[in-house]
Amino acid sequence: MSASNSTHGAGGDADRRQDAGPDESGRHAGAGIPAGEATSAATDTAEATAAAAKAEAEDVVNAARARTDRAAEDTKAAGARQGFGMARAIRHAAEDLDESSPAIAKHVRAAADSVEGVAEALKAQSLGDLLGKAGAFAQRQPAAFFGAAMLAGFAAARFAMSSGGNTRRQAAGGGRHER
Repeated sequence: MSASNSTHGAGGDADRRQDAGPDESGRHAGAGIPAGEATSAATDTAEATAAAAKAEAEDVVNAARARTDRAAEDTKAAGARQGFGMARAIRHAAEDLDESSPAIAKHVRAAADSVEGVAEALKAQSLGDLLGKAGAFAQRQPAAFFGAAMLAGFAAARFAMSSGGNTRRQAAGGGRHER
């Protein structure tokens, strides 16, 4: 007996009848459920599962978006506070320059006003508005935007290095003070 004939042995005819699909009554052989009802039930179950999965995914996305929005607002508020602090420090520097270099002090005060204006905008406007304005400025003045971004990056790096420097020195000395 060849391999193809052995697959159609004693159980082969019964297998073909079950795989043949619905009979004349619309029922699958041995299933007892009309084919149309089985397909409809499967479709309904798949649609319900898909709807539940979509709703769950939307909930996860909405929760992530809310956390991201809160973090962005917290960062924005911290940036505004730092901007106000920087403006105060710049004004203090201008006061120190008043006696020796009044012309330079005037420009330093103008810089402090600019920094304070940015801090006010950061505090008062939504993140979406700020991003929209930054994008519009980048389109109008790409070179100025690039320069400002580089300066901001440089300032952030310097701030991070100066803030972390004390921690590294303390860690290197084991927290002991030299006498």
